[in-house]
Amino acid sequence: MVPQRSKKPLHRNGHDRIEHVLRNLLVLDKIDYHAEEVLLGLGQRHPERVIRFLIERIVIEAQTRSNNGARDFEAIPFEFHKLQELLSQIPKTAVRSVLEQYRTDATLFAYRGAVLLKNIFPRFSEEFESELLQLVRKGPMAIWNSCLGAQQLSR
Repeated sequence: MVPQRSKKPLHRNGHDRIEHVLRNLLVLDKIDYHAEEVLLGLGQRHPERVIRFLIERIVIEAQTRSNNGARDFEAIPFEFHKLQELLSQIPKTAVRSVLEQYRTDATLFAYRGAVLLKNIFPRFSEEFESELLQLVRKGPMAIWNSCLGAQQLSR
């Protein structure tokens, strides 16, 4: 008996296969419409992992630029076609994951992290605003620590 193919291969595969797909997507120079469709499929079950994937691409872009690489790598597209609808449903995870990436060095947050957040929340939703306001209510030091990290405080 021949096993049937899954109609939703990205949903039924295990963690290792999802990681394998994401590793392969990391090498793309740009996230085009087709790659975004794959991420959308993965994100329906693992939206937090898709956000981490996008942050990984930002790290790669920073490394590529710091090494004066000739590679034309674009970590985050100018805008998402569909992915923002899914990722904007988890504003707390999105905001905190991006801020955590810049905890030790916030110098490029405006150029990379903020672009990702702008793409996830192009219309500045109430949920996104609420998450940002929670950081503000915790006080300036909470925002400072979230964005700049303790290392910046000692300078």
